[in-house]
Amino acid sequence: MALLLYRANNLLVSIIEGTWLSAYCAMELYIGLCRQGAGTIWFIVLTGAAVVLAVLLITLGVLVEVFAVHEYHFEGRALLTSAPLGRTLTIAHLAGSAVAVTVPLVVGLAAYVLAGRWVAASRVETLSASISSLWDGANYVHGRRGPGGKELARPPILYHSVTLVFYFLALAYGLSGIDTWLGAASTAVNYPLTTDIPPSVQFGRQVNQTLCSQTFPANLPYQCGLVKGSGGDPQEFAIFINTVQGLHPNSSIAITDDSTAIFVPTASQLDDSIGYRAMTVGVKSNCTSVTTQCIPPGVFQPDAGLFLNCTQEVRFNVMGEASPGCGYGAATDGPLDAEGNLLPCQTNLNSTDIRFGRSVSSSAYHANFSGSGGTVGDTGFVLHGSGAAVNVLVCDVHSLEVTYDYFNGTYSTVSSTPSDLEQAARVSDGLWAGAVSYVPNAVEGVGMYSGSYIDAFSNQLSLVALATTWYVMEPINVLSAQSTVVPIGARLPLAPFLLVLVIPFIYCVSVLAVTISAVIATLKSPYTAFARSRLMDPVTAIGCTRLFKHETAADRLTLEIFKGPDGTLRAIVRRPTFSVDDLEK
Repeated sequence: MALLLYRANNLLVSIIEGTWLSAYCAMELYIGLCRQGAGTIWFIVLTGAAVVLAVLLITLGVLVEVFAVHEYHFEGRALLTSAPLGRTLTIAHLAGSAVAVTVPLVVGLAAYVLAGRWVAASRVETLSASISSLWDGANYVHGRRGPGGKELARPPILYHSVTLVFYFLALAYGLSGIDTWLGAASTAVNYPLTTDIPPSVQFGRQVNQTLCSQTFPANLPYQCGLVKGSGGDPQEFAIFINTVQGLHPNSSIAITDDSTAIFVPTASQLDDSIGYRAMTVGVKSNCTSVTTQCIPPGVFQPDAGLFLNCTQEVRFNVMGEASPGCGYGAATDGPLDAEGNLLPCQTNLNSTDIRFGRSVSSSAYHANFSGSGGTVGDTGFVLHGSGAAVNVLVCDVHSLEVTYDYFNGTYSTVSSTPSDLEQAARVSDGLWAGAVSYVPNAVEGVGMYSGSYIDAFSNQLSLVALATTWYVMEPINVLSAQSTVVPIGARLPLAPFLLVLVIPFIYCVSVLAVTISAVIATLKSPYTAFARSRLMDPVTAIGCTRLFKHETAADRLTLEIFKGPDGTLRAIVRRPTFSVDDLEK
C-alpha cells in the first residue's frame, strides 16, 4: 500500500512538473515568436515603404520634370512642355519599370495576409507571381477538373491569391503598354521661352529736339543741323541714300506687318534671341492708280499725243505749273495741297497727313503686251502707242509716331499716333526725293509677273520719305525687352500621360493597403511568419494539387516543439503526417 501511494505521488509530481514545464516552454516559445514577430513587422513596414517611395519618387520625377523645372501649357488634348522629349519618356519608363520590378515584393507582402488567413482557417494556400501559377490557380478558381479528372473545390484563399496576383500583374503590364503608347504618340516640338531683361538697349528712335532748336541764320529756313546752299542739299540726300540702302552704321528702315516704314536698329545690332517693344518714327503711304481718270478718251491711237488731265475728283493738277522742287529742279510731281497743286518746298503744314501725286512712265510693261493701247493687269499702267506705259498715282502719306514689337526678324505695329507738324514738314520735303526718280526706278517691273505695283510703290515711297529725316533722329531705350530661346520640347498626348501618372498612384495605394493588412495579420498571430514560409516554399506550389484535396482533420496545422542542437527550444508549424484512422487506433 505504501509502495502504491509512493508511486502515485511520484506520478502526480511528474504530471505537475510536466505541466509546468510544458507551460513554461509554451510561454518561452510564445515570447520568442513575439520577438520574431516584431522583427517581421519592421520588415513588412520597411519593404512596403520602400516600394511606395521608389514608385512615388520616380513618378514625382515626371511631374517635377514637366511642371516644375520646365515651362508648359495645354493645347487641346495635348500637353506642350519645354522638357526634352527623351528625358521625359525615360523617367516615365522608369516609373513603369519600378512597378514591374516591385510586384514580386508586394506579392511577398501579400503572402503574410494569406498566411494569416491560413493560420485562421488551418488550410494551406499557394501563391506565386508567375503566369503559369496564375493559370493553374485560375483552373482552381473556375472549378475545372484537376489531375485524374477529379472535381476540384474552390478555396476562397486561393481565389483571393489569384485575384491579387492578377491585379498587380495587370497594373504592371498595363502600365508598360501605356508607356509604349505614350512614347509612340509623343513628338518633339519647338517651345519658345521668353525671359524679361532690363530695357537698357537703345533700339527706339525719336526726334532730337535739342538739335532742331539750333539756329543757323545764314541757312534759314533749314534747321536741325542741315546745311543747304545753292548747290542743293547733299547732306540730306547722302543720308537718305545710305539709310535706304542699309549702309548707315546706326540705323535702318523696315516695313512692319501693316506696311508702315519705321526707323529700326541695323541688323548687326540685333540678336536672334532678343525681342523688344520700342517707340520710333514712321511713315505710312496708301497709293491709288488714277490713270484712267487722267487720260482723255480717244488718245490711244499710235500717233496721238498724250496729254494728262485728271478729273476734278482726283485732285491732282498733273498739268499745273512746275515747282522749284526743293533743289531737284522744276517738277510737276510731288506733295500736293488740297486743290491738287504742288506744295512749295519747306511749306509749313497744318496736318500730318500729306497728299502726294506722281505720274510714272515705264517701258518695262510693253514686254508681254502687244497693240497700241490698254491696261497692264492691275498695275495701273496704260499702254500708249509705241511709247512708254503711263501710270498716274495719288497717295495719302501719314507721318506717325509708332510703337512696335520686334521678334525674330519681324516687326509688328502695336499702335501709331500722328507725329508733330515739324516732322510732317520734313517728311513732306523728303517726298521730293521720291518724286524725282528713286521710287519709280526701285519698283519698275513689279506686277508684271508677281506682286502688286501699287503696294510696292506705297512701301518704297514711305521708305524714301522717312529716310530723308534720319539726320534729326537719336536713339532711345526700348519700352521692354525679352530674351527668347527656342529649345526642343515635347508634345505629350494627355490620355496616356495622365494614365502614366495615375496607375503608379493606384499601385502605391494598393501596396499601402497590402502592407497594413500584412501588419495586422502578423499582429493577430505570431505563427503567421511560419505559415508564410510554407506558402513561399516552392515545394508548396509543386504539391498544390495534393494539398488542396478535401479537407480532413489531418489538414489542420500543428505546432511541434523540439530542442535544437544548442539546447534552445524551437517550434515548427506543419501538417501532421498521420490520418484520422491513426488517431482512432
